[in-house]
Amino acid sequence: MEPYYFMLPGFRVTPSKSLKSTHWMGGEPFHANAKCDVCKRPYGQLWCIDCSDPKIPALHQPDFSRLSLYFCWTCGNDFYYEIGDRKGFKFKGYASKREPSSDFPYTNYPKVFDRIPIGIQRIPYEVEKCALLVLGVMGEGFEDSLGMMKPWMTASDRRELSAYYGRDVESPLDMRSDQLGGLPYLIQGAETIACPSGCTQRMRVLATVYSNPKNGLPMLAPREHPEKNNPFAQVVFHICPSCYCIHAGNRCD
Repeated sequence: MEPYYFMLPGFRVTPSKSLKSTHWMGGEPFHANAKCDVCKRPYGQLWCIDCSDPKIPALHQPDFSRLSLYFCWTCGNDFYYEIGDRKGFKFKGYASKREPSSDFPYTNYPKVFDRIPIGIQRIPYEVEKCALLVLGVMGEGFEDSLGMMKPWMTASDRRELSAYYGRDVESPLDMRSDQLGGLPYLIQGAETIACPSGCTQRMRVLATVYSNPKNGLPMLAPREHPEKNNPFAQVVFHICPSCYCIHAGNRCD
């Protein structure tokens, strides 16, 4: 069976205080033509990753120097796209389609998120090993993803995960975080997504991004009302390992 992750190891993505960071969240779309044809507004740029970063060789591609992860929350449609330094942004079709709402996710929704530097830190081996065990053993369907951890999850493993994620880890749901690569927690489980270009390989999980109005992206609640946020909604990005077409879609509990 093909793996559903795109690259190992995984990287945790967090806001950075370093002005030297070459990665960022938000900001004007890197590709000027990245606009939603349903909402008639720029796609929200969630992350813009510098692909020349030596920490992420899997993204060293000749066709694009930056990886921009786009999504439009005002219509919330799953869609496919390609990016390239020469061709720019190329829309490849919808996986689902609905009309936008005038007040969703909230009124006065920003056309562009504030640009914030981000850092990518390799997930420590011991943490990733635990995560691979918890998430991988459950299988492709993640049938037990909302249940308590299995008896083979030791107290030491649980302490390791709780210290890393900054919360008590009682179930895989507690392992949610903004993540690039690796085997992130998928709130609705693993999916089989076919590339719209006809490639024979399944698309693989590239990243998960959460709404965080306090110190990240205010995707589902304004910064002045963080209590209205849904911390369990994620945007999941898949990528084709053959042609690098990207699928973007939101998933929630």
